[in-house]
Parts: sequence; C-alpha cells; structure tokens
Amino acid sequence: MSRPRSGGRGAPRSGAGNDGARTAARGSAAPASAARLLPAAATIALALAAYANTLGHQLVWDDPISVQRWLPALPSWWSPFLPPPDIPQWPADYYRPLQLISYRIDAALGGGAPWPFHLSIVLLHALATGLVFATASRLLGDDRAAALWAALLFAVHPIHSESVAWMAARPDVMVACAGLAALLVYWRDDQSPNRRAALAATLVLVALLCKENAAALLLLVPASPFFLPPPAAATATRAAATQASAASLAPFALAALLYLALRRAGMHQALLGSLLPDDPLAAYPLALGTYLRLLVLPWPQNAYIADLPSGPAAWTGAALALLAGGALLAWAWRRRDRTALFALAWIGLTLAPSLAVLGKPTTAPLAERYLYLPSIGLCWLFGAAMAGAARLGARAALASRVAGALVVAVGFLLTVQRNRVWVDNYSLWSDTAARNEVDGLPLRSLAAATLARGDAAAAERLFHQALARRNTVAGRRLIYNNLGTIALGRGDDGAAEGFYRQSLELGPTPDALYNLGLIALQRARDPARDAAASAALNREARQHFERSLAANPFDAECHVGLGYTLQAEGDAAAARRHFEQALDLGLPPAQAEAVRRMLGADTQPSSTTAEPRP
Repeated sequence: MSRPRSGGRGAPRSGAGNDGARTAARGSAAPASAARLLPAAATIALALAAYANTLGHQLVWDDPISVQRWLPALPSWWSPFLPPPDIPQWPADYYRPLQLISYRIDAALGGGAPWPFHLSIVLLHALATGLVFATASRLLGDDRAAALWAALLFAVHPIHSESVAWMAARPDVMVACAGLAALLVYWRDDQSPNRRAALAATLVLVALLCKENAAALLLLVPASPFFLPPPAAATATRAAATQASAASLAPFALAALLYLALRRAGMHQALLGSLLPDDPLAAYPLALGTYLRLLVLPWPQNAYIADLPSGPAAWTGAALALLAGGALLAWAWRRRDRTALFALAWIGLTLAPSLAVLGKPTTAPLAERYLYLPSIGLCWLFGAAMAGAARLGARAALASRVAGALVVAVGFLLTVQRNRVWVDNYSLWSDTAARNEVDGLPLRSLAAATLARGDAAAAERLFHQALARRNTVAGRRLIYNNLGTIALGRGDDGAAEGFYRQSLELGPTPDALYNLGLIALQRARDPARDAAASAALNREARQHFERSLAANPFDAECHVGLGYTLQAEGDAAAARRHFEQALDLGLPPAQAEAVRRMLGADTQPSSTTAEPRP
C-alpha cells in the first residue's frame, strides 16, 4: 500500500480542503443563526424600553405588606410552600409560593430597596415577549415576520402595565413565562413523547405554584399539538400522534394532584369552593365582554375596578366584543384555521379563572392584570392577521405593515404613559380615585398617601370623605386608625384614643392595638405622673402590645414596645429577648440603632423611637 504524500504541488494535503469547507460552513451558519435571533432580540429590547421608566418606582398599594409583614413570617426558602397560619393580612385562598420566593430573592439583592422588585418583573416580561415570538413562529409555520408582529404587540400592549409596573402583579407574568416554555418543550420533535410530557408538566406545575390561573395550562398544553400547522405536527401518523398525546396526559394529571396536595397543606383548610355572583346570567357575559373589549381597546384603564360596568355604553361594548369573538370563532372553525382556533381557546380558557372572582363580594370583580395571560392569544391572532395580509399582495402587505407599526408605536407611547401612574402611591391613587365615585378604597388610599406626604389636614378631609362611601369592615377600621394617627400627630391623644377604640369596635387590628399601647406607654413616661399611675399605664401598654403580637407575632416594632414595658417593670431578661427578636425581624434604621445602643448600655431609655401607625 502506498503511503499518502505529505505535500508537494498537486498532492492532496492532510485534510486542509475538508477543514476549509467546514470552516466556510460554520462561517455561513453563524450569520444565519444570528439573523434568526435578531427579531426575537428586537422584541425583547422593545419590551425593556417600554418598562424602563418603572425601575425608579416605589413600592405601592399592598407591596409593603408583602415585603414587611409576609417575608419576616417566612424565614426559610421552603416556608412559602408551607406557610404558618398566623401571617397578618394573608388572604384565605392565597397559595403562591414561587411568587413569595421571588420576593425573597429581590429583597436579598437590594436589601429591601424597591428597584430589584421592579427590575425582576421587567426582565420576566422581556422573557415572556421572547417566548411569545418563539411560540408564534411555530404556530404560524415558521413565519418569523408574522411572529415578530405578534411579539411586538405583546411587548407594548398597554393592558400589561398593571402586571409589569406593579411588582405585586408579577404572578401573571411568571405564569406566562412558564406556560409558554411548557408549550415549546411539548412541541419539540427531538425527544420522546414521555420525556416531553414530563418536562412540560413540570413547567405547568411551576406555573401553578405562581398563580391559580395556570390551571388552564393543564388543558391547553396537552391539546396544543393538534393545533400546530403541518408539517410541524406531521412527525407521525394521526393515530400515532393521538396515542402519544393520550399517553402523555399522566404527567399533567400528576402535576395537578401534586399542586392540589401542596395547596391543601399550605392553606391549613379545605379548598374554597367557588361562589356565584348575585346575577350570574348578567354578570358573566358582561365581565367576559368587558375583558374582550379591553384586550382590543385598552381604554379607559383603571387600577381598581370596584364594580362591573353598567349602563347602555358598557352593555353595548360588551355585546359587540362578544359578537366579534363569536364571529371570529365561527370563521376559524369553518376554515379549520388551527392557529386561530388555538389562540381563541387560549383566550377563553385563560380568562375563565378570572371570572371566579365575580363571586367574591369583597373583591373588585375585574382587574387589568387578569388579561396578561389571555393577551398572548390576541397577539398570536395579530401575527396571523399580518401573515394573511402579506399573502394578499404587495399593496396589502405594505398597508398592513404601516398599520401594524402604528399600532405598536401607539401601544408603546400609551404603555410608557400608563406606567407613570404606578410611580408611587400618591400618583396611583390620585388617578384611581378620580375614576371611582362609590367605593371608599381608592379615596382612603389616596388619603393615606397624602398623609405620607406630610399633608395631615388634607388627608383628614379625604379620610372623612372616604368614610361616607361604601367600605368593608376592614376599610372602616383602617380609616378610624388613620384618623387616630392624625389626631395623635397634632398632640390630641384623647381624640386619637377615641378613633383607635372605634377601630377596635369593628374588630381587633394589630395596628390599632399597637397605637393604643404607644399612647399608654407615652403617658406612663410623663414625669408629672406619680409612680402608681405610671405603673398602671405601663401595664395597660403591655396588654395592648401583647394583644397586638398575638395577632401578628412577626411585628418587629411591637416587640420593641413590649420590650419597653417589660423593662419598666424590671424584667430585663424578657425585655432583652423582645429587643433582640425585633432586630432579627427587621426595624427601621434609626429605631434599630437606638435599640442596639440601648442593649449595649443595658439601660432604660428616657424615650421611645416608635411612631404611631397609619
């Protein structure tokens, strides 16, 4: 056998020609791959740009409750899955452990500063936008131009502002990310059906642990392969595909059972049954029609929709939206348009859980954040419409592109503008109170925001106006407690005590008890009182603090108040335990420093650093 030559003119070289071919192939593949990623990157960049102005926002509405009252009650990473039963202001049907874990991550990153809580949700929205592009591309037969339009609309749809600009509304965005990822996993052709089903079901379980509305994914994900256009779905015969799909249902059933078991254990009670609204035949169509209208025409926007819209205009808008949706469904069914049918099924099934809220009398019946997940279906339809227009000819394609660009540009501007409403509590409730004339929540929230800005006189007027409106028992307690704090701020502790006791007559609240304890403690420190009177007031303060802690054992400032009273009674060891527990739970910086100095000196302070609570 002759040996290969090592070189020379005309002689074959040792693999150089083949290496050059492979290098050229890699070189040509890299730009092609980058070109395929460019549209997705553009949509992600637009999503980030639309919500960049939220990164400087404050924590609003009940965000501080989540961060300051819930997180201290959940000390470990596992505790959100099995929370203790005595967390203050914890909703009875609330089971969202992954949302709470995300709060813990944000708090650890920023030390409690607001910006990580907003940054994380903006990044999640950008991820969801990229996933909308990927799923639209598959649904639309790898038409990446149409998928680009779908993702661009999703990036800037104004109805998303509540879900992204308000950090507490993040569960809907988290569900969207997990659900879209589950679809992409389930649609893969390079893995066995069982493996695809197991991975997709795991992602659905992740979504369920973010929010309850992910239950719709238990139906949508397993059924989705039948809606994929050929040839993407044509990896097997129809019989084989049906058999594989039926066999893959087991992981989804297991995910549902595991979620129900965790939810039952974490809620410390039986699962709450659904309640019907007073007039379901009117409430459900009106709510559904209103949601569909807001998907297409997100105006006017309202952060707190206290009642179902009523009147001829509301019914007309809802009826038109329902008729349009029904007509589109009939058209898609006749044409066997699988993309449109899946998009409509997505909208309907992801909207269904939000309709259950109609049966809760103390809850706002509608909320814009409930439309984040259904809007994905609308954006798929938008992409399909752009693809259809492109097939009608050059003029139609150009007109559709101009119209699409206009829709996206207007959506971007409206989103940026709407985000400003969520910058702080005063801005949020000024806008919301102007849109509500019956319910007291927006007005009393505006009053609390006004008080936080230092305008006690204006806040007092707003609280009295809110008191004349419709309020829940908890809302009235809150108003009386705030009126007491305002009175205490101007030195009228007698009037303050009266308001706090009015609050307690409606039911025990930790804040009113704490404030009464603070009044008694301050009176006990009055040097003009004799020893017996001071001792009696100190005992009264201790009783109020103990009752407050019984309702909320994770209240750091209440531990400080109880520590003061125990120290005055001579029980230094018990006082130290409460002071140290307060430091562990977390105190405002000035108060924490005062407590540390006191513990170091081991002496009784001449005054407290506590403030009354609104």
